[in-house]
Amino acid sequence: MARNLVNYTKNNSLYYSKEFHAPILFQDEKIDPGQLSDFYEVYGAGASYETFKALTSVVRPVEEAGWQMFSSSRKIAWKTGTSFGYRDAWAVGITPEYVVGVWVGNATGEGRPGIVGGMTAGPIMFDIFRHLPPTSWFQPPYDDMIKTTICKESGYKAGPYCKADTAYIPSQGSKGKLCPYHQLIHLDETKHFRVQSACYPISQMKHEKWFSLPPVMEWYYRRKHPLYKPIPPLHPSCADTEDRVMEFIYPQNTNKLYLPIGMDGKVQAVVLKVAHHHSNATIYWHMDHEFLGETSFVHQMTIQPTVGKHRITLIDEQGNILQKNIYCAGRSDE
Repeated sequence: MARNLVNYTKNNSLYYSKEFHAPILFQDEKIDPGQLSDFYEVYGAGASYETFKALTSVVRPVEEAGWQMFSSSRKIAWKTGTSFGYRDAWAVGITPEYVVGVWVGNATGEGRPGIVGGMTAGPIMFDIFRHLPPTSWFQPPYDDMIKTTICKESGYKAGPYCKADTAYIPSQGSKGKLCPYHQLIHLDETKHFRVQSACYPISQMKHEKWFSLPPVMEWYYRRKHPLYKPIPPLHPSCADTEDRVMEFIYPQNTNKLYLPIGMDGKVQAVVLKVAHHHSNATIYWHMDHEFLGETSFVHQMTIQPTVGKHRITLIDEQGNILQKNIYCAGRSDE
């Protein structure tokens, strides 16, 4: 990606037709980049540039803290990786002049606690960069970017209800959709409840632009954005037609759960987790036809199901229902 971006800015906004290929294993091996072309197979220059710009914001090791404050610091796009079981760790850093990759681990493949990319391989990688000649940074490939209005909060192309800003984005981003998370909502005079024309006088309504995320996104977003305001509930006099006030955090994208086996060989419990739009909501949990308990504020429930099919049913105090069919697999299931 780095070589492709450098070549693009050096060759009148043209790509090499064979830029992407398998790694070269020997120093004297010749690279055949192919002919210059305006066609690219995988990543455009604009997308690569934005990716590297984002990767400069990855939190650096302690000894690199505050690097932005010093003119002598290097701008480096970097990423780490840690294998399952702490068997090995990686860190890769990129500038226009160098790509530095560091591997840390045991040659035997034995795992050791603490072998984490950011804590082990990362510091070594930055130490190597400190011993290399000065480096520069990539030039913005404006020929593969467009200037457009984006939503400040979601990053999507700005819709009619967004707080908008202008930015250069990859040219392919022009095909992206408008922000789906900003909407115009109708409130009562107190602005504490949402209302509808069927249950509240239109002349008394207050109209506001609102940034509202689905429950699971909201659960993660609020942990980093304390000023985020959840969408107000519907007025008690209005029929509740609200969608997706609850969502599963775990399991989310699967219905199959593998029951964990403990060191003693016994089946262990599984923890289910749910996000709710309203932080003070109470949720009542059921598995099959059995009541499991209720949760408030933190919505997670420990279950110890048998192997086979089960139905999880959640009901909040407003009568909203969330159901999910799960299949719990034992050690013999593939």
